[in-house]
Amino acid sequence: MEGSHTTMNPAKSMAPGSNQHIELNSEMDEVVKRIQSSKNVSGVMVISNEGIPLKTTLDNSTTVQYGGMVSQLAERAKSVVRKSIHN
Repeated sequence: MEGSHTTMNPAKSMAPGSNQHIELNSEMDEVVKRIQSSKNVSGVMVISNEGIPLKTTLDNSTTVQYGGMVSQLAERAKSVVRKSIHN
């Protein structure tokens, strides 16, 4: 997500009970902060394999929009790889 550098919003955990699948610890917070502080990064999202936002620095509507698109892209990429393996 390239764009002008904006003031960093604190990352927030989005999915209730998400720590059952991934531990959202201080180490991950530091990684998110480091990525967010990079030039031309306007937001950071961590999503599950199912496309559920686990952590984000974006507003809710943008998180849902991009989360859905990334999830669809990942599914299409998996499909292409599966088809290429079987051919």
